[in-house]
Amino acid sequence: MMRQGMSHDDVLQAAANLSDFDRDNFAASVTTPQLPIIGEYVYTALQSLGVQRVLLVGGLLELFAAPSDEKKSPEIYASMLERLGIKKSRAYEFRAVWRRFGKKLINEPKHAQHFIASALVMLSRDSCPEQAVDEAIKITEQGETVDIAAAKRLIAKHTKKSPKLTPEDDLSGGKKSGSTPRVRNAARSAWQFTGRVISIALKPNSREDRQAIIRDLREAIESLERSALVDARIAKHYGRGA
Repeated sequence: MMRQGMSHDDVLQAAANLSDFDRDNFAASVTTPQLPIIGEYVYTALQSLGVQRVLLVGGLLELFAAPSDEKKSPEIYASMLERLGIKKSRAYEFRAVWRRFGKKLINEPKHAQHFIASALVMLSRDSCPEQAVDEAIKITEQGETVDIAAAKRLIAKHTKKSPKLTPEDDLSGGKKSGSTPRVRNAARSAWQFTGRVISIALKPNSREDRQAIIRDLREAIESLERSALVDARIAKHYGRGA
């Protein structure tokens, strides 16, 4: 049935009714040239179901989060995740996939068959550059698959690496040991921060880089604040019920 390209529902129905004897006969009947055909069937079926699951879970949870007022009543959303057995971090990842890829993959399902579900999760993270997503779509338009390795390459390719600060550079753009300050070199834009938990050293190359860093830091702070608020409300809710 797999060699004939029948639906996986039909294949599973038949497999469920196989005896041990029938299963052994099936295994013995498969020839070496036929094995890749069966392997491709299994791969295609599971790949498609994996992407469908991510989109289904992410899309429906995104829809549920709005009317359930996730921010003001996080316990309702948390209860849904508990009933489904889905961790909050995993649900966030699936919802991020829906927000970034949902419209594209639902309206143009031909692209979905060229993505691996885990690759979609990686490309939907906040840290993933939009250029990596755009190139991933172009790759699928050419009929090529975007798997985990491809997603990593795209993210690395489009992620700008800030130049490392050297020990000689200080925040004023000059050198230590009393040397003459450099004239408007890149080190003049260096910025450092050391807190109780984190330490950041950045050396932007342009005003656009600095603005992008500011936006990223603001988003990170807002995300942490929202997460802390949700956790506090959930703890408060279950504390009352204890």
